[in-house]
Amino acid sequence: MKTQQDTRAENEEQIILATIECIETFGIHGATIRRIAQRAGVNSAAISYYFRSKEHLLQVAMERTLENAFDLNDFSDSVGKPVQERLTHIFSFLIEGALKFPGISRAHFYEPFIEGNYETPGVEHINAFLSALETEILASSNSYTQQEVRTKLVYLTSATMIYPGLMPKLLEPFSNVKLSDKATRDAYVENLIWTLFPASQP
Repeated sequence: MKTQQDTRAENEEQIILATIECIETFGIHGATIRRIAQRAGVNSAAISYYFRSKEHLLQVAMERTLENAFDLNDFSDSVGKPVQERLTHIFSFLIEGALKFPGISRAHFYEPFIEGNYETPGVEHINAFLSALETEILASSNSYTQQEVRTKLVYLTSATMIYPGLMPKLLEPFSNVKLSDKATRDAYVENLIWTLFPASQP
């Protein structure tokens, strides 16, 4: 038998998922209370009841997407593998996510890109994620200095998350690289990683 707490948790989860869907479909500013409530199958008052305000709900929803994207525990299958294989596993997933959910990607970059505000959870998560990767790489190989690893990860992040997340077709006419095609995308990521992290002795 469901308890009141169970029902509350289910309703909150339903509203969070509906909010993420609305952000993806309509953008961060188009995710209105009315649209979220309609998609979640609740009335508008329920959103205020469970989350106090639209702003708080959007924050919770965006935090959820960050947790889903930047959790190294999700990449446990490649732990202990060579640096190149490990990074290919991780960044192939990230570029696929950026292309599959462009609305969410743009929402995360909106404040730093449009408003010039870098004090956001998205910026914090990306930097923490890269710091964890840096630690892994330095522990597994003595071929690079700390600053070299940081610079290479910045290049890799720009090419696999920021560029595809914001403007995936910007350079397509010149590069002839269609990131929407999985085989092309996989080759693009692999080439980037092997260029930045050539084979070396651990």
